[in-house]
Amino acid sequence: MDKPIHIVLADDHQMFLDGIVTMLQRNRKIKVDGTARSGKELIAIVENELPEIVITDLQMNDMTGLEATKIIRNKYPGIKVIALTMHNEPGFIRKLIEHDISGYILKNAGYKILTHAIEKVAAGGTFFSDEVLETMMQSLKQPANEKQSKFSLTPREREIIALICKECTTNEIADILKLSPLTIETHRKNIFLKLKVKNIAGLVKIAIHNNLDKMP
Repeated sequence: MDKPIHIVLADDHQMFLDGIVTMLQRNRKIKVDGTARSGKELIAIVENELPEIVITDLQMNDMTGLEATKIIRNKYPGIKVIALTMHNEPGFIRKLIEHDISGYILKNAGYKILTHAIEKVAAGGTFFSDEVLETMMQSLKQPANEKQSKFSLTPREREIIALICKECTTNEIADILKLSPLTIETHRKNIFLKLKVKNIAGLVKIAIHNNLDKMP
């Protein structure tokens, strides 16, 4: 049997991380050498295991996946990086491409897409999911003078910001939007990243200043 593809996974949601590991264990062509729940932990595991591929979320507790990617690619240029994330904004995609990322997949992708991406990247190729490619194409088509959203917020993120400003809890927001609390937490972390804030107080301040405290 051919030698398996060695990978390391990083995501700060343990349940999501466990699910990905369980899925990949079904494939004998892939071996998970370690998992991390923070950027610093990811870098430490990479230094110890030296995997072929790193699969990482973009937003984690101590540093972003982009920051971790920059460090890994600078120190270990032979290691490939695939982003597995909820972000589908042109700005994030462009930044990661600038750091020679090999793949970009959204978290709603299935098992077959993920394993195909791993195998293609391991073979020296690149892989961007269809939704990501569509976003990139739409960005290229957009006129240069078209006004851009200051924070590149999605309609769902704007809804969550407005509900946070109304002092709704994570569980209350989940009930209102018919989503899971875990999904709301993930959206909230992405919102913090886009608004460049560290807490709810900072979010509310920016939201009020930019008229984001009302439901879209």
